[in-house]
Amino acid sequence: FVTKNFDNHATIKRIVDEKCKKGLIKQVTFLLKCQQLCSTMMSHRKTPNESRCNRNGAYSSCNLLVNDEYTTERVNELCSFEKVSSNEGFGICQQVCVNRACCFVPGHLGCYFESTFDWCEEFQACRNLMDVTPA
Repeated sequence: FVTKNFDNHATIKRIVDEKCKKGLIKQVTFLLKCQQLCSTMMSHRKTPNESRCNRNGAYSSCNLLVNDEYTTERVNELCSFEKVSSNEGFGICQQVCVNRACCFVPGHLGCYFESTFDWCEEFQACRNLMDVTPA
């Protein structure tokens, strides 16, 4: 994990702020990097402002990723295999899942680690997006 090498919270904050700018995270590369940087903090199941990992506000820019609007049950409903089989349902599920996209990207760009397992598994129905070609 990238920020483990930094003891200086100001340095962490600068890096997270740089990668998690609102306009930039609309680009997939920046979104994935932001998610990766924020994944340890997000795994503590609190908003960045409440997280014990967010010393001195180092991870405050991660608030852009918090989407408390959807419960696991709602994600399961919106991203069921049947729903994502239609173009409309596929698009809705993509919007629901975008803030946790890094959970479903293999390799070094992903954020599916032991520390983020629960955070990623809450939205496991998002994996249906990779298994379906909408009609």
